[in-house]
Amino acid sequence: AHINLDFDSEVELMGIANAVGFLGIAVPTYGLTSFTALNEATIHRINDRVPGYVAVGFCAVFYFIGFPLMNYLPRFLCAGLILYKGIGVLMENIFDARRRISKLELLAVLGIVVISYFGGLVAAVIVGIVLSSIIFVVQYARRYDIKNRWTLRTYHRRLSWSSR
Repeated sequence: AHINLDFDSEVELMGIANAVGFLGIAVPTYGLTSFTALNEATIHRINDRVPGYVAVGFCAVFYFIGFPLMNYLPRFLCAGLILYKGIGVLMENIFDARRRISKLELLAVLGIVVISYFGGLVAAVIVGIVLSSIIFVVQYARRYDIKNRWTLRTYHRRLSWSSR
């Protein structure tokens, strides 16, 4: 079954959540529409706020009590939550994105994932910035209005060679 989501509303809600999180010194996040779809699959309603309240409750408990509480949770539960979130992010950013982005951009994303696994996060961020800058320059230079604006026919040298 296809779910008709209002993406503008999703982005607006994520902006509000980040603004409220900023007041509580939280890390900025991004939203996944798959969680709204999960809400539909779990309680069969998109607009129900109960899952959000549950998430806020968990965050409040960890915020006010602290992370030593994590030692009392079963490790398989924590590992399962990390795997669930991680696999969702990988599926959305690699598998589903192959239809939306170019092959060069997909190779860059795959390269960043591999480098973050083998070389660490700092190396992946540096390589990601370099690769995205190169891809931007190449794609921008291929645009028709940029590509045909500066040619040797239209570019006149300011130096004049005088024969003496």
